[in-house]
Amino acid sequence: MTQISSVLSPVSTRLQRGLAVIVVLLALYVAVTSMIGAVLNYSPAPFWDMWDGYLNFYTQVTDGVLRAWWTQHAEHRLIVGNIFFWIDLKFFKGTGAFLIVTNFVFVASIAALLARLALKDTPSDPNRTMRAGLIAGLFGLCFSWIQQENLNWAFQASFFPSLLIPLLTFTMFEQAIRTQRARLFLLSIFLGALSAGTMANGLAVLPLLGIASLLLRQPRTWIALIWTTAIAVVGMYFIGYKTPALNGSISESVFQQPWMMVRYVLTYIGGAAGYAFGNRSQTLAEVSGAIGLLLFSFACWSHVKRPDRSGHGSAALLFLCFIVISAIAVSGGRVKFGLDQAMSSRYMTYSLAFWAALIVTFRPTFRQRKLGDAGALLFSAVFISALLPNQSDALKNADEKNLNKLMAALAFEIGVRDEQQISYLFPWVDVGFVLAERPRARNLSIFGDPRFADVREKMGKDAGGTDTLAECFANLEQPTSIPGEPHYRRISGTITAQTADVIPTTVSLIDQTGTLVGYGLVGEAAPNGLHPGTENSRPFKAYLSAGAGPRIMIRGNAPACVVTEHSPTRYFQLNE
Repeated sequence: MTQISSVLSPVSTRLQRGLAVIVVLLALYVAVTSMIGAVLNYSPAPFWDMWDGYLNFYTQVTDGVLRAWWTQHAEHRLIVGNIFFWIDLKFFKGTGAFLIVTNFVFVASIAALLARLALKDTPSDPNRTMRAGLIAGLFGLCFSWIQQENLNWAFQASFFPSLLIPLLTFTMFEQAIRTQRARLFLLSIFLGALSAGTMANGLAVLPLLGIASLLLRQPRTWIALIWTTAIAVVGMYFIGYKTPALNGSISESVFQQPWMMVRYVLTYIGGAAGYAFGNRSQTLAEVSGAIGLLLFSFACWSHVKRPDRSGHGSAALLFLCFIVISAIAVSGGRVKFGLDQAMSSRYMTYSLAFWAALIVTFRPTFRQRKLGDAGALLFSAVFISALLPNQSDALKNADEKNLNKLMAALAFEIGVRDEQQISYLFPWVDVGFVLAERPRARNLSIFGDPRFADVREKMGKDAGGTDTLAECFANLEQPTSIPGEPHYRRISGTITAQTADVIPTTVSLIDQTGTLVGYGLVGEAAPNGLHPGTENSRPFKAYLSAGAGPRIMIRGNAPACVVTEHSPTRYFQLNE
């Protein structure tokens, strides 16, 4: 038997190394494509919650309303997120680019912490390839593009800390138990309290520490301090709290839709597997969620029943408990919107973190059973490989979507009640205009962009000369009406520059008196179906004053050019 083992051992080692190399390559591809996707999908236009929780927060703070730091956003108090929002608007012009980078830093930090937990008991493992493979597997899962709604949305700089800070709390707590160092223990309490300032589910962190302290028979002073802090944090959180009108409640959902809540939780936990192995299959997500919860339950039972009270492995297990509690809390408030919502891209971050934490939790079990890291590496390789088709979505051209978002911001800037266009950024037109007005007046964020700044004030005034400008060419569609908007019409076309380095970024529409009667934005990519030789063409969309016409001139801006296709008149004829 010993001879057989000695023969198989080198083979097994080579297989594990091969798996590790595959996982490293897969993880690199996932991380790189996700970062490329964030660049391709980047838009400086504030999206959805950002109009209130980002711009409105900042205008209130600059007006001296300090309670804005603590004000509810839905059911959350985004204290940590507000810090990053303030930094972005104060020092980075509110473009959101800083927040997108921050999102990726947070994701990398989550993966790095999980890797630290996985490797903490084998710091001197001589097999660097295996270690690299294990680390890469965790990074590959955490960087998956199935969570793209979080990765490429600047507002989610308030979301990722809701995983990162609790994970850091549990890590510090485990280290404090293992070393009995009071400083680490106090740090874990501080971080636990800070978790409540990420999202509402952060309120569960300190109670989890309290329960763990009781089970692990920690000093009574530690236990008392944790529970005292937990009670104080929860009490402060609910001072002036108002239940969001659109959300359901856990108590109502438990009594009215208990089975749907169970299915929602299973889908939430197993969602990543539904994306990976079933093309967003709801059924597969529920089955995977059930398997994941069984494994989680087994890990909890194994941890509780063993006599070891050193806290070994408690951080990853507490992190899993936190994710499960979060899933239950989300299901209580969101189950009324249907099970499909549990498969939303924005919820996949928690699902991916759950499966990554399972790898960390079961790694010691694999090693005890003489499997080394083969089990963890194989699981990572299969899971990440199955997720690869979703990575191709990160590389798709997003210029049309980005242009539509910018046009929605332009509608706010000019004052065009274009409900269809504005829906790309915000669902309610009337509320959107109210939220946009103060940032627009102060040239904050997108309204401070040179393409947008003070366009409303320039409309109807002299547009400036065009005689000395370079030549460009254009095709113009006839304008169309906007439902419910009597003052403006939509108009679009294609503008072509002589060389690629002089393609305009905006267009001005000028009537025969030299008055600015319309304004629009130029897309970044050449439109589909262009003939060879027209690579310097770009689509544009604009708003035109309803009273303009019947003849207009098109001027490109930044860099400037004037359309001369209709020389010497230069004017396009519009239908009445």
